[in-house]
Amino acid sequence: MRRSTLVVVLVLLVCWLASAAHAGRFFATPYAGTLPEGKYSIWHFNVYEERASQDWRFLNRVDVGLHEGTELSILTNNPPGAGKTTTWINAQHRLLEERDDRPEVSIGVWDMAGRASWFIAAGKNFKDPVDHVNNIKIGLNCGTERLNGLGGGADFRIGDDWGVMTEYMPTSMRPPGTDSMNYGAYYWVNPRLRVRASSMGGNPMLDFVWTDFIK
Repeated sequence: MRRSTLVVVLVLLVCWLASAAHAGRFFATPYAGTLPEGKYSIWHFNVYEERASQDWRFLNRVDVGLHEGTELSILTNNPPGAGKTTTWINAQHRLLEERDDRPEVSIGVWDMAGRASWFIAAGKNFKDPVDHVNNIKIGLNCGTERLNGLGGGADFRIGDDWGVMTEYMPTSMRPPGTDSMNYGAYYWVNPRLRVRASSMGGNPMLDFVWTDFIK
């Protein structure tokens, strides 16, 4: 069995009790949304670098909502083999709240203590005209350094708990040997836990997010 197929099988095995769908982000590029004050999200990513090292890379991230649309996050990147773990400190601030007639807009910086990469992002949710539930989310972003170029993605919710998403990564963000597109499927196991199986530029990925923000 191919490793990418195995990832999909694993995620299906852990999907059990259905509940309501909630807040989420794309794969690798910034999204305009920020967490409300006092809310948090904890992420864990497992990426198998099939096109490079043929080994696993593990990433962990914690996002915390601060005052009035400001969010702080810490990301750790554990590369394959004996590579050195790196830590980024990221910040983001919402300039405009989303309304029916306009998108949400924010600015931010990734790895502010290192190779600072500034960005601006816009995002919009579109509601089903019948039940008025947000079932399509679209985002665009552009930035500097690691985020140089135009990126963006789309998230399509299927029912209350399932969804699929896709994302375009600018050249500056792509690991060696990978494609420009990411895509995957996710499932909300319960109101706080989401599981996702994805292709990150051709590399299989399985990730989990635990959040206390239930939108």
